[in-house]
Amino acid sequence: MPPPVGAHSAAAARRASVGEHSVSSRVPHLIRRRSAPAALLPDDERSSKHGGLLLASQRQLRQEEEHLAELFAQEEATLLQAALARRQDAATEVEEKRETEEEEEEEEQEEQEEQAHEDALPQECAICLEPLERPTYWPADCGHIFCYSCVEKCARADHTLRCPLCRKAPPRPPRPKRRPPPTWTLVPTPSGGLAVNLNQRGEGSEISAGQPVMRGSNEVELEMRDYFRLLERGPPRPRLRDRAAARLRLGGARRAAALPVPASRYRAPRPGFFERLAIEFTEGVIELIDML
Repeated sequence: MPPPVGAHSAAAARRASVGEHSVSSRVPHLIRRRSAPAALLPDDERSSKHGGLLLASQRQLRQEEEHLAELFAQEEATLLQAALARRQDAATEVEEKRETEEEEEEEEQEEQEEQAHEDALPQECAICLEPLERPTYWPADCGHIFCYSCVEKCARADHTLRCPLCRKAPPRPPRPKRRPPPTWTLVPTPSGGLAVNLNQRGEGSEISAGQPVMRGSNEVELEMRDYFRLLERGPPRPRLRDRAAARLRLGGARRAAALPVPASRYRAPRPGFFERLAIEFTEGVIELIDML
């Protein structure tokens, strides 16, 4: 048997009221839970949140300070470079100005010296009695000045080059030093005899007559003309007194221990017929060259 209409409506109304009551009882709790203030949060959540904000703000402040410090450092470096450049420019200008003033003073001093020298010079030539043309000092170092043409004429007329005013002659050029002629000397040999050596150009430079001499060496150079002349003349014969003195200087023990050396090795060879012709021809050529 179906239920009556009024019973259905009453049951529906009852369920609706129960549902509204349950919804109305839940919604305010959710709203209150969601809209709870920060003061109602737990202490650990609030401290972690504030700590994160503080760290972030400190990091940002540190970055800004570093950026400002870099900007200040760059600006300070720029200002310092500009100041150094200005100081260097000022120092350069002062140095250039000082150098310019010194150059001007030197030029002025040179001009004054030249003017004083020109004022001290004679205005007339003492030879031609006319105004000086191309003033020239006389070559005798006496300080007298004449015209160039007058000096040239007087030099051609008088080869002594004496000054026309003071008669002072020019200093003579230094004479070349003449080399001492080569001489023959006696040298004791290890065998107890004597050898004839050629002494050239001074003491301590003895060279054997048969020993070749290289050009450009430290030894004293032997001239071919003197060498062949001495060969042709022949060495002097040693005296008995010289040979005795040489043996005494050599010493007995050294003389006994010395090996015999042939005396021909120390003698100057005598030139033959063709060698004499060559020597005379060479001497003639050398004399012609000296005459030229």
